[in-house]
Amino acid sequence: GNWIEQLDYQAGELGYYMSVNIENTLGNNVLPNTYIDIYMKASDENGTPMFGKLLKNIRVLVVHDSSGNDVFKDSASIGSPSKIGFAVSQELYVLLKKAEYLSIDLVIAPRGSTIPTKDYVMVTSATLRDYIDAQTITVEEDVIVDELENPNQEVNEQNNVQIVE
Repeated sequence: GNWIEQLDYQAGELGYYMSVNIENTLGNNVLPNTYIDIYMKASDENGTPMFGKLLKNIRVLVVHDSSGNDVFKDSASIGSPSKIGFAVSQELYVLLKKAEYLSIDLVIAPRGSTIPTKDYVMVTSATLRDYIDAQTITVEEDVIVDELENPNQEVNEQNNVQIVE
């Protein structure tokens, strides 16, 4: 089913579905209505490994198995987690989608916990966001609307092609 329509989150937020497994949910201990922090591992432009808290205080709304079933719905047979769902602002949604596109390693942890950072340089959330933004571009909504209304207009003009409707 469409889990996003069934969840209770604030107006202006978007649902995000993040891949997880039994290990990164700390042995299936990430439960709905608990809070997590999301850390990020990456290497900077010099190849130096960096690590930091990208997002904090995210409320988990749902935990699903690989078939899309609620892992905790039937307490007699708790499933293995495959995805967690939570809601974030549009800005954070875009940031997470960019990180996903770049295949950046995101690590979840219970809110306020400390993760060992051996071999990593600790950086701020702002540094991590700047890193993601430097690797991607943001297309303004009016550009997208224009492209949808006038598909391949620039390419068509360059190739001197007329669109016949």
